[in-house]
Amino acid sequence: YALKGGNESGYDSLKVLISTGRVNLLTHSVNASKIDLSWQDLSAHETGYEVQRKLSTASTFESIAILPDNSQAFTDTGLSEGTSYDYRVRAVNAYGASAFSNIGTAQTNFRPLGSSFANELLEDGTLVFVALDFTSHFLDPDDADELEAIEISSLPQLGTLKLGASPVQVGQIIPAAELGNMEFVPEHDENGVSEFSFFNNDGKNNSISTYSVTLTIIPVNGAPLLS
Repeated sequence: YALKGGNESGYDSLKVLISTGRVNLLTHSVNASKIDLSWQDLSAHETGYEVQRKLSTASTFESIAILPDNSQAFTDTGLSEGTSYDYRVRAVNAYGASAFSNIGTAQTNFRPLGSSFANELLEDGTLVFVALDFTSHFLDPDDADELEAIEISSLPQLGTLKLGASPVQVGQIIPAAELGNMEFVPEHDENGVSEFSFFNNDGKNNSISTYSVTLTIIPVNGAPLLS
């Protein structure tokens, strides 16, 4: 970065900034509030890297971080959902800065949405779910996103929610591919209305709100008892 000229003339040493190769900046949206940045460290004399950011709709960048020398990555957090940001980085030292990198752009994720739905079964029967029960009620402003999983936030009354042979637990994450293995088994002779709730997940974020499945257990007349 700096060259010191001879000092035999009595003048101060000449310090000249030597630019590095242009940094190739890559950006990646992680979720609704986080974007990852990465680049190659092409400088051998920097004391740090400066990261600048702006909204893609804005005209002016602002400095958001000064990183240590040899840095090659940065994670920007606390961002707004579904918002496009522009970034650029440059090497810096006491004598100045290199040229800026290319401008990298990324948009944070939109959190998924959804809707509640209802189903019914006969008393002492078993309700077996299919993935379509949940995917058909999944919504996402990001057109390419699909339902990746649900997270159970509450359990039904009057029976047991199972995944395979095991009871489901609050907080359990069930991949979309396994939703066809989930079933509701009511208690013997129970009827009425029960429900459980869940978050949708698009592989990056849960939905903000929970959605519910209302289960109506239809009573069935049992065989008469003889005395």
